[in-house]
Amino acid sequence: MKKTTNFFSARVRLTIFGAVLCVCGLFAAGCSKSDPAASLPANRPAAIPSGNLPADVRITFERTAADSPLGYKLEIAPDRTLVFEVTYYHDKSQLKKTTARITEDQLRALVDEFRKADFFALNDSYQKNDECPARWTDNPTMITSLRIDGREKRIVRDGGCRDKERRPYPPALAALEDRIDEILDTKQWFPK
Repeated sequence: MKKTTNFFSARVRLTIFGAVLCVCGLFAAGCSKSDPAASLPANRPAAIPSGNLPADVRITFERTAADSPLGYKLEIAPDRTLVFEVTYYHDKSQLKKTTARITEDQLRALVDEFRKADFFALNDSYQKNDECPARWTDNPTMITSLRIDGREKRIVRDGGCRDKERRPYPPALAALEDRIDEILDTKQWFPK
């Protein structure tokens, strides 16, 4: 009989202990109704604001030539004026600057892409061996910058920066670079 009593006592103790842990967990969860951003690491930057676009949005993007036949850069000013410049082309007579105005929808789509990429949380550089899991040579360099809501960030990425599976690294930044070209249809200003 003594074994049964000890077994029963241990079982009762475990049940009480489990109940206490459960109540403590519920209490802690109910008491921690703080700001979700407060749980982010202290060094993690705040996200890009959503909603209305701040008046100071400025975007720049550049693809250098390297082994590709074309280098270009663009800048979007707060008033949505876009300046597109061909900076390298084999036929020097095709080097030109074009000015256009983008729509508010295009600007909003670009800002959304920067938000998806978590732009302000990325490193400032992906160029050296210690910043890239793998590196290929003779690729263009992309330079992307954003100013929004009083904050600014500029990122330089070597196009040869790759992950272990040979995909562009970091993938979110490479996708952002491609989306900038797609949203603005930059091919329309390429030399013919």
